[in-house]
Parts: sequence; structure tokens; C-alpha cells
Amino acid sequence: MKRKWSARSAVRAGGAALTGGLAVVALGLVATAQSSIDFGEDVGRQISEVVTLPDQTYELACAAGIETEFGDKTPTKVFVADISGVELTRAVDLVTGKEIAGAKGEGGIEFESKNPIGLSVHSTVESKAPSAILGQINTEDVRGLVFDQCQTARNDSWFNVGATTVGEAALLTVMNPSKQASEVTLRGWSSIGPVEGEPTFTVRAGSIETVNLAAFFPDEERLGVQVQASGPGVAATIRTISTAGLTPRGLDHVSGSRVATKTALISGVVKGLEEPKLRLQNVGEEEAQVTLSVLSQKGRAPLPGGNDVVIDPGAVFQLNLDGLEDEYASVLIESTEPLLASASGYMTGKKDQDGKALADRVVWMPADAATTYHEPLPAASGVSYTLFLSNSSDEDVAVRVNGKAISLAAGHVISQAVSGSDLKIDADAPIHASVNALSEVTSGNLISALALQDSTSGTPTFRFIAPR
Repeated sequence: MKRKWSARSAVRAGGAALTGGLAVVALGLVATAQSSIDFGEDVGRQISEVVTLPDQTYELACAAGIETEFGDKTPTKVFVADISGVELTRAVDLVTGKEIAGAKGEGGIEFESKNPIGLSVHSTVESKAPSAILGQINTEDVRGLVFDQCQTARNDSWFNVGATTVGEAALLTVMNPSKQASEVTLRGWSSIGPVEGEPTFTVRAGSIETVNLAAFFPDEERLGVQVQASGPGVAATIRTISTAGLTPRGLDHVSGSRVATKTALISGVVKGLEEPKLRLQNVGEEEAQVTLSVLSQKGRAPLPGGNDVVIDPGAVFQLNLDGLEDEYASVLIESTEPLLASASGYMTGKKDQDGKALADRVVWMPADAATTYHEPLPAASGVSYTLFLSNSSDEDVAVRVNGKAISLAAGHVISQAVSGSDLKIDADAPIHASVNALSEVTSGNLISALALQDSTSGTPTFRFIAPR
């Protein structure tokens, strides 16, 4: 029997579902910046080609600093790796507006900041500026590890993580690294459908806005959010923070998805977590027929409870991942309608004076299918990194990790510890890759996961549109 999830059935089932200016004229075509323009009347016109300009300057936003709902800020590191043809020309504190200087080191430049940073990048190659954000907090109120990347601005960001119930906080940070203001509109979904109201605010040029989503969408156990931005667009992140009474249950920092997809892979989910869950939001207009598979060291197999799932438009299917038997695995999602996907869990530590276990929350987002990846691995005391490579295809793939050859079997996942300041991966066919960062602390380890992006995906692209 197919398992069908809708907003209506979710209410009966206890709320398990969630409803989900640059223009170049050449050869008679018009080019518009995909990541930084309000298309207006061009939206309905035929796109002839998507390209990356060979010589361009663009902005990156880095969500540095760990800000809690109590208003405290902890600095994080931002590392930008050296790469031929990509030059970092300017760095600005997006809160103070002041230009800042980084420390030049082996393989790149490092910043340390309590506030988000805007970077100006000049590129003559079709490759992004490899970047990483790393930081941690471990206090009696909040604990967690953050491992993420800098982003280019875009006009749409989607989130299907976070909650605004008691003990949960979801802090949305919207960054505008450009020289033009952007108007931002938020849309929210609850377990019974769209939330009334679409709050709108303006993010000034070269600045940020941070809002507690409980102010707009209060008491939502499973919250879906779309961030829409005009003009140059924005880069958006959500910081989820969890507590159980006075006991900190961790935080994580999540960048929004660019777009919902019919196929997604969540890489590097590890065993032994508390409350491991998979969440899928159907953002399509029809029922989504979904098949869920697990990739492990043993190969590909159906995910327990994941066969022939049906999700109504706007609803969320949530599945407990306690059935994963391997030490680590990847989850493959295949759908007839576009979905948003995430997985999460808690890594527990020692008990506090009230007898409750301290924990850190980790959120996994889908990884890009790509043949090249380049990711800095910032050095930090007690922090180690594990790489996960997944092959969802039917053919074995030859992969090279920092020059070392590996054969990745069809339908399999492999892992290996990685060290050094730089991680470079290239493959003969598309694969998926992610890195888990682990910080060893006496009260219990902290964890964060980063889904790796195609090394060209951070570079703004341009849509050539056929004239009317």
C-alpha cells in the first residue's frame, strides 16, 4: 500500500506533514544575470543559453559569526583558498560597513569575524572562489559547530528546516553584499498549509538583516520558508538552535537551497545519532510519487519505509532514519515532482546537572552532482574532517582525491579522513560529495556537515534570452 501524506492527514497524524543589472546585447540576444537581477517581463521569454562570462567581478556573502537568540555573538573563521584566475579584491564587514583585512597564509587568506562578511571577487576562469566558514560555541546556554561556505546572492532561497516552538529558535540572516538595495519577501508554510501574511523588508546595500522567524511564523513545529528578493538578490541562511529546558541541544547553520529538484542525494548521514529524520517538502503542483533508496558500503538498497511514498502538493513527509544499519550512508530521493530535502539528528554528549544529555544538532543538505570539487578545510584545534563520496549511477567511477586515485563502485558510498588546508576532487563522471566536521570537546563532540558544490556553481551565470 502506498503511504500518502497530505496537510489534512498530517493534522490527524499529529502534524507530521508540512505544506510546503547586467544586460549584454550581442548577436541579437539579451543576457541577464541569473543570480542578481529581477527578470520582470523577461521571465516568460525563451532562454537560449546559460553561460558564465570569462571575465567578471561578483560579490560573495559569508555568514561569519554565531549569533544566538540571546543576542550574543561568537567569531568564526572565513577562509578563501588561492586559485589561479580568481582574485579577492575587497572584504567588508556587512554590519559596520568597514573594509577589513585578512591574514595571508599558506594556500589562501583567513578572516576572523563576529559579523557577516562581503567579498568582492574578480574571476577570469569558470570556477568559484573556494571558501569555508568554521566556528564553534560551547557555553551553558548554547553549543554547536558551524561548517559552511560563502554564497553568491540570488533571488530565491528555500528552506525546509527549523521550528519556532518552545525550545526551538530559527534565526534568518539575509545578507546583501551588493551596491544596490534589495526588497525581501518571506513566505511560510505550516503543517496545514501556507501561513497567512507575507512580511516584507528592505536590506540596504552592503548590509544584513537578522530576524527571529517566530516573530512572523510563531509556534510552527515544522516550518517551510521561501526568501524572495528583488534587484541584486540576497544570500540567506537559517541558524537553528535547540534547547530542552535549560539544557543546550545544539545548533546548526544552513544555507538555503537554490531550487527544488526531482532527484536529490543527501550524503554522509552517520549512525548513532538521536532522532535522525529525513524531511521532504513537495513544492510542486501535483502529487509527488517518491522512491527512497539508501547507498552504503554494501551498495544500493530500498530505504526502510521509503518505497512508493506519495506526498500531496505543499505537504512534507518525515521519516525516522533509525533503520539505517551502516556506520554511514547516503539517502537518494527520486520524485515525480520537485522536492526540498534535508536530514537531521542530534549527537549526544554528557549529562548536565539536571540529568539531561547535552547534544549538538546537525543538518544535512543535498549535495551537487559534479565532476570537480574544491573545498578549503580550515585548521582548528580538535577539529577533524571526514569525506564521503557517493555514486548513485549504474557504472563504477574513477575518482581522484588530492591526486590519489580511488575507484567508486556503482551504488556505493565510501569515506576517508581528510586533512590539510585544501580538498580537491575530480571524477570521470558525476558523483556526490560531502564533508562532516567533528570537534572533540570534553562535554560531548560537536558536529556539522557540508554538502559540497560543483566548483563552478558559485560563479554567477547569465541567461541569454531570445528577443520577442
